[in-house]
Amino acid sequence: MQVSLIVHSHRQQLGPERRFPVPANWCPRPLQPTAGTIRAARKLSFILSAVGELAHAGADIWRLAPATQTQYIMNMKSAVIPQIRVEPELRAELESVLKPGETLTDFVEATVRSAIAFRRVQTAFHERAQAASEEYHRSGVATPVEAVLERLQGKLDAKRTKLGR
Repeated sequence: MQVSLIVHSHRQQLGPERRFPVPANWCPRPLQPTAGTIRAARKLSFILSAVGELAHAGADIWRLAPATQTQYIMNMKSAVIPQIRVEPELRAELESVLKPGETLTDFVEATVRSAIAFRRVQTAFHERAQAASEEYHRSGVATPVEAVLERLQGKLDAKRTKLGR
């Protein structure tokens, strides 16, 4: 399978797009659409445009490829979460719930992201509750329980109607 790399020059007009043959293992991991990989892709695009200009000028493009790939990999996942020691039973239970093709690292990363999102939602909820409590103590004005329950019931009914239940 022949793969080509298309380079567009951003610095000067070099004519139409340039195509360079790319080894099949040049970029072993597909880009995932996260903020870090988008930044890495932009940086990689900039580097490749410079490499394309050098290649157009007669430079050996594949002497620069390892440096370019290193630049790409360095901007990816570089932080490490500390290892933890667990009982063999917990490890076995964890491995038993992995989806096909899912690695332990994938599972831990997804779990950490989920826990972070949960903590952010929880913190925001507590901040709103604290602000509401302070407002009540400051003003002495509160929303009657019946009104709150009616609003919640209305939201529940609307969601049930939307889902067709």
